[in-house]
Amino acid sequence: MKGSEIFYRKQQVAYYFIQGYNQSQIAEKLDISTKTVYRDLSDMKNESYEWFSGFCTGGILFYHKRNFDCNDKIMTELWKVFESTESEAMKLKVLDSIGDKARSSSEMLSESYNLKNIGNTFSPLGFRYRPINEETDILSEQNVQQKDKTSE
Repeated sequence: MKGSEIFYRKQQVAYYFIQGYNQSQIAEKLDISTKTVYRDLSDMKNESYEWFSGFCTGGILFYHKRNFDCNDKIMTELWKVFESTESEAMKLKVLDSIGDKARSSSEMLSESYNLKNIGNTFSPLGFRYRPINEETDILSEQNVQQKDKTSE
């Protein structure tokens, strides 16, 4: 079987799987073995896991960097339009768009910073998380309660 035929079959398996068909039903619909359906679904899950792990550990930061670069180019063009436009109404529209892009950049920067600094430990999927330390969480809670009492 050619690579394109396998790709097409996997797409069909995924389509039926998403529709809620079980592996036996998918095999019957596509006239293939349940072992093939199982293998295709397993391959797709592994591919998804690899993609998602890479995305979480560095791909998302690259994605944000690419969006920053794109926003910078758009901002440059918007300022050119602003400077070359004589219509006050058009200038207001362009300024509104510039404001939207600036907010978008700020939000992306905040998201990137949060993703980079959530914690220093990775989960099996590549997510960063702050390890839970019951003792310090209890101490933090006591400190908050003490501060509340002193502020009353």
